Amino acid sequence: TSVPSSSGGIVPILVVGGGYSPNDHDGTSALSSGDEMGNMVYFLNAETGSVLWSAGGRSEATNTISSMKYAVPSSIAVVDMDFDGVADHMYFGDMGGQVFRIDIKPDGQHVVNRIANVGGTGDTRRRFYEAPAVAYVRTNGQNHLYIAVGSGYRAHPLDETTTDGFFVIKDESALESNAVAVATTSNMTNVTTGGVPSASSRGWYYTFSVTGEKALASPIIYDGRILFTTYAPTVDQEFDNPCAVRYGVSYLHTVNLLTGEPAALSDELPTPAERSQELQQSTPAPTPTLIVDGEGRVITVVGTEVVGEGDLGDPRLRKRRWMQLTPDDANNIRQPEETDEGN
Repeated sequence: TSVPSSSGGIVPILVVGGGYSPNDHDGTSALSSGDEMGNMVYFLNAETGSVLWSAGGRSEATNTISSMKYAVPSSIAVVDMDFDGVADHMYFGDMGGQVFRIDIKPDGQHVVNRIANVGGTGDTRRRFYEAPAVAYVRTNGQNHLYIAVGSGYRAHPLDETTTDGFFVIKDESALESNAVAVATTSNMTNVTTGGVPSASSRGWYYTFSVTGEKALASPIIYDGRILFTTYAPTVDQEFDNPCAVRYGVSYLHTVNLLTGEPAALSDELPTPAERSQELQQSTPAPTPTLIVDGEGRVITVVGTEVVGEGDLGDPRLRKRRWMQLTPDDANNIRQPEETDEGN
């Protein structure tokens, strides 16, 4: 992306998180007072690699932010509101269950705001490893950005001690310049067992229903729906050996952006009773991919799996296999010779 610089002009940049802090997260369930490393965000000149600007909890940061205590291993979500090629806002989560927004300023004096804190200790020791998804929404005459992000312990996908969940934050301060409280599980609506967010709610969230279920990939937002995948390890005692191969279950969640209620994969399908459906994959599934066919119909693909087409009775995407041929094998494949009848 590109941002204004303090010396004037627009500069193409790479924006990266500070990375991972193994001593604080590899085998630690307790929340540290501050991670040893990784609690930074950097703007790098895309042409030279030099650091143009940085923010974080370390003394070398351009902007020292006391609340940026925890590592940022994820990518950064970039928002360009007017499609001019210059970033307006950026969003990221950290390993302490916090979410931040960077406001890009014309003079290069960019501002960092903490907009959510949904982590804690014990079974609420939530971590954000993946970048959030961002959607622009206009409701009741007001403009808001909705930030969607799921928590999960990627370094230990077999962990079953944390109650992870999915969180959607209504960011009222980015576009309206309102001073609002940091979103927490206290001022967000818990829609786990039902309920609809009120106008005053800072957003909504729900916790995952399967023991050990966690989000290990970024979500996507399309047509008022959020799609994301989760993974839950098996609980069979036979696999208690951490060195053994262990499979689990992956799920695809499809929910309404504004309410968290179950949503259909497309307008062609009925609304399901549950938010999630089990996938055929037994390993952590990636971010869903949406493909629009020539008729404008949406096809949902998760890894190599096409989801939902059986319900339509009209498969539009079929699996094909590709293999590398040796030169001799390739030479044996020839186009059929034309005949007089075929001319």
